[in-house]
Amino acid sequence: MKKLLFAAVAACATLISGSVLAAQFLTVLTVQTDDVPGYAKFVGELNKVWEAENVPASGTVYVPMQAGEQVGVAYFVGWADSGEQWLAMGSSSTQNKAVMDVIAGAETVRTRVNNSLWTALIDGDVYEPGVVYVTNVTTTDTAAYLAAIGRLDELMSANELDDARVSVYSAVAAGDSAGQLQVIISLPNQERMAALMDAMNSDWLREFLASVAPIRTLVSNGIFGTVPTE
Repeated sequence: MKKLLFAAVAACATLISGSVLAAQFLTVLTVQTDDVPGYAKFVGELNKVWEAENVPASGTVYVPMQAGEQVGVAYFVGWADSGEQWLAMGSSSTQNKAVMDVIAGAETVRTRVNNSLWTALIDGDVYEPGVVYVTNVTTTDTAAYLAAIGRLDELMSANELDDARVSVYSAVAAGDSAGQLQVIISLPNQERMAALMDAMNSDWLREFLASVAPIRTLVSNGIFGTVPTE
């Protein structure tokens, strides 16, 4: 599995972003798989069927690059611009035969682990393909924390990270993640993620993190990369 994950990450890290996605809702399906390329191929086939069936849905595959205990899994992320699109995506898996047939074939390459739904509080868009730094937190003051994220966006733009895109999502139906916020910093490739990692030692970012420490508790963080689905 580790070799397959490494191969998938290496492939996605060499790609330059071809588009920028915005979404009001994120559906995140966690899966276990020994065949990441095979699972990504399945998602590509699912995207094509959704398009052919006029279902307003699309999915992306992410794998952990550095994410602690999350190594060994893959993530399907479904994008929806509205509740209506989110409903259409979910309904198609039980009411559309063409979609159901494709999903049935996925049982040979993946095992479902978890499914969660998030809604955007700040929709800063994400690069696809791309690399994301994801931080899950709880906060005692959501309004103040969102204002702080706005300042972080300004700080990154002023410190040679103007291509970083910042979003914040709130857990709607997320099991163990209930009550959490998810901060997503999206960058177009691994090289730009390396620039963000270098900034972790900077005075400006350390000062920012110290400023939000009284109102937030860090739950988890990690770096994730997209896997080509075609």
